[in-house]
Amino acid sequence: MALADKLVLQRQRHLKWRAFDILELILMILCGVLCFGFSLSVTADIVTRTIGHPWLWLQEVTSTLFIYAIFVGTAAATRRNDHLYLTAVSEAMHGTPRLIVEIIIRMAVLGVWDVAVSKFVPYPGSALFRRLQQEGKIELDDRFFVSPMDFYTSQAPSYADAVSTRRLYWTMLWMFVNFYVISFTLRPWRVTRTLLRAIFTGTEDSRYAKWFVDIFYTRRRWRKIAGEAAR
Repeated sequence: MALADKLVLQRQRHLKWRAFDILELILMILCGVLCFGFSLSVTADIVTRTIGHPWLWLQEVTSTLFIYAIFVGTAAATRRNDHLYLTAVSEAMHGTPRLIVEIIIRMAVLGVWDVAVSKFVPYPGSALFRRLQQEGKIELDDRFFVSPMDFYTSQAPSYADAVSTRRLYWTMLWMFVNFYVISFTLRPWRVTRTLLRAIFTGTEDSRYAKWFVDIFYTRRRWRKIAGEAAR
């Protein structure tokens, strides 16, 4: 029991099922055995080469132990919530923002294809929309009707008194960075295929593919048309 207490991480206990504690214990023991075997084989390889009688098969053993250690370590790290996480900022958050960021991070690790983080926009004609109009936060001018083009930029306004436009923008951006950095690092070939498909076939299978096409083609075309119409 003492060994299990040392190897099974108790942090964030409420997020982990106790039924899988035995699995985490086995994975941690396997990690230890594999890392010890890897270190031992590397040391033996160095020593045998130094004395002039190399054991060539040690290179095969070292590679095998290293590969298995990666897979077993990844499984253990995922269970212990120690995997590839950008926690420097999220751990400083509290309440709902931290909960949302941690959910997005876990989605990326589990292999979710894409994620949408959107700012709140009051529906035209609703009671909230009319109240914001009365408060002067919404005006039906040209800027309002063009604002959907800037929905994911720092120009999109925040309608909440407690959250500034700047803070809302950077919080949304940080959520996307967390998801896409982890997702791209773990599955780089999927990203490459998605972007190539968007470029050569016009099929946008994900939000970042749509952004790519939007930034390098659609927005430039819209602004060019708008500029010509203004003249």
